[in-house]
Amino acid sequence: MASPAIVSMGVDFELMLELLTWADAEDPLPIDVNLMIPSPSKLADKIVGSPGAYAHLSPRIRVTHIKLYADGAFGSRGAALSHPYADDPNTAGLMRMTDDELEFETRRALEAGLDISTHAIGDDAVRRVLRAYTRVADDLSDVDPRRFRIEHFGYSSLEDQRIATERGFLDPRRFRIEHFGYSSLGDQRIAAERGFLVVTQPNFIDPDNNGDTMEDCRLGTENGERVYPWRTLSEAGANLALSSDYYTSPGPALLDFYTAHTRANRAGMPSGGWQPNNRLTREESLRIATSLCPNGGGIPSGGIIRVGVPANLAVLSANPLTTNESDLLSIGVQRTLRRGKVTHRAESAHTSE
Repeated sequence: MASPAIVSMGVDFELMLELLTWADAEDPLPIDVNLMIPSPSKLADKIVGSPGAYAHLSPRIRVTHIKLYADGAFGSRGAALSHPYADDPNTAGLMRMTDDELEFETRRALEAGLDISTHAIGDDAVRRVLRAYTRVADDLSDVDPRRFRIEHFGYSSLEDQRIATERGFLDPRRFRIEHFGYSSLGDQRIAAERGFLVVTQPNFIDPDNNGDTMEDCRLGTENGERVYPWRTLSEAGANLALSSDYYTSPGPALLDFYTAHTRANRAGMPSGGWQPNNRLTREESLRIATSLCPNGGGIPSGGIIRVGVPANLAVLSANPLTTNESDLLSIGVQRTLRRGKVTHRAESAHTSE
């Protein structure tokens, strides 16, 4: 449980809260659990109405975010685009929330002292989430902008990238955008300027050996540079963070680090990576996988080794900054520590001791 970690965005959260709280009372959990509660929902209404009761269910369990879903995914053609899909011109995807709903849910979460995280993959969804975040952040000028999170930010316009870059307010990382899959350069700049937390999932990129991807098929190869534009966002100064989101099966420990740096599949193809201009350096990949991520998980400090910061650490079997690129996916986790106490040892670590 402590080794690969647990990430889930699709469970019965009320039951999960009860089970986790019960399990933690019976035998303290070896991990910290920071929960995002989907909204609109009855549970979200209950939590927003009484946030103090859920802020610290135990020393290890907290509700930190309200989670919204602005659109769908590329695979189902549900991600909301500003133009028709390249492989199905009869659809441009679907928004799951109106502009007013996005703004209302964001506002009530922040006013209740919670952070906000919104799934947004298509460029139209990214733009609408940025607008909602900007309106609320401007009204709540004393709010830390990091509480507004955009999930995925997969595909966005230049203007929306500009907005995301320029408008750094409150602590913008409280506004989290999940995925940010496809976006304009303008919206990428907006996200960076405002300082919103852009949380991306490198493992979503899975080109075949010829360099062809589902994103090319859905969006057109001419739009490839706008898909998961990590280099562009990084150079604009955006608050980037990496997350795994989900795996259909257990993956290598450094899969997201590897993909952020190579933009290649597990076989190292295509050579040089897909859309290589948006590759990150190893140092950048490590930084956004560690020091920035805790701010996106409801933890005010962590992800760094420093006096006074909780020693929540992973000990790797090799140095990812110097290991040969072809060997990065072979790096394993030897130990994990929570607040300085070992919570996991790999079998090889036991053997070597």
